[in-house]
Amino acid sequence: MDLDPKRVGLLGFSAGANLAGHAAWDRGDRTFLQKPDRRDPCGPDFLVFIYGEGFLDKDDKSKLRAGFSIPADAPPVFMLVAHDDKSNPIEAAMLYLEYKKRDLSAELHICAIGGHGFGMRKDGKPINDWPQRCAEWMKSLGFLNAS
Repeated sequence: MDLDPKRVGLLGFSAGANLAGHAAWDRGDRTFLQKPDRRDPCGPDFLVFIYGEGFLDKDDKSKLRAGFSIPADAPPVFMLVAHDDKSNPIEAAMLYLEYKKRDLSAELHICAIGGHGFGMRKDGKPINDWPQRCAEWMKSLGFLNAS
């Protein structure tokens, strides 16, 4: 199996999405991870951020955490959250708006019902179709073959 080093992404749920977000958006000294011909030579080519959190100010949930911003070279992101999940819909919307301000590629889905931790199980809710939506997004950007 051949892997294309220009189509390597991260997918994370909840705390895993937080870690994937840090890998995609933080810009510390990561020279030890240098990869040629990459948007951020150390980060992923795309990000799938599912009910992630940890980027909002702890006291004012209408603001991003002090010192954090989406970098100009952030990878395309697919975000998914349920409206009935505590503060995560606010966070996803705030992150999406930061992408929009920078004219970066982002797709945001907020489903009415799903709560936190819906994962990939099938329980008859519209949110359960998210893997298909994500695959369509990946195909549209060339990260997945259209076969």
